Amino acid sequence: MKKKAGTRRAREPVDLGMALVVAWKTSARVTEYLLDHLDATLWRAEPPGQKGRTAASIFAHLHNVRHMLLVQAKAAGIPPKLDRHRATALEARAALSESAAAITAILEIAARSGGRVPNSPPDAVAFFSAAVTHEAHHRGQIAMLARQLGRPLSPEAMLGMWEAGQRRKEALGEKTAPVRRISRRP
Repeated sequence: MKKKAGTRRAREPVDLGMALVVAWKTSARVTEYLLDHLDATLWRAEPPGQKGRTAASIFAHLHNVRHMLLVQAKAAGIPPKLDRHRATALEARAALSESAAAITAILEIAARSGGRVPNSPPDAVAFFSAAVTHEAHHRGQIAMLARQLGRPLSPEAMLGMWEAGQRRKEALGEKTAPVRRISRRP
């Protein structure tokens, strides 16, 4: 049967388990994107009023919570925790990449085995939801901290965190337009 102009092709059914994996990879990529676009001078800058966490400690916290989730789920190949007082941006970037891959592996296993994550009731969706909402909260904190310290993220970087299609392609290793990165100062 010939397709009429302007009509849509029938779409394949969605594999919800794998969709969850892709959604996690996209969210984890947004966290890495934020780190990639954060002004390097903000890494250890104290928050206004000397109360609260630095960007360094927030990024370490994100990785360390992933570590905790992986330990709880009895995952294999769990990357070590980060020291929030000593970790560099490069160390945090590498650790976040490793912990994102380990969470991905847990979700892939869950997708193939009835949607269950060991020691994480009730299911993989709850596990995913907890991880994603936690990260989104702290990404907002980091963006607010940058603004409060007088070095807000660029409009391009702020909008880039919302470009889910672009971040998805990057997360899946698909070819994308080059990403403009802010230069890192030592």
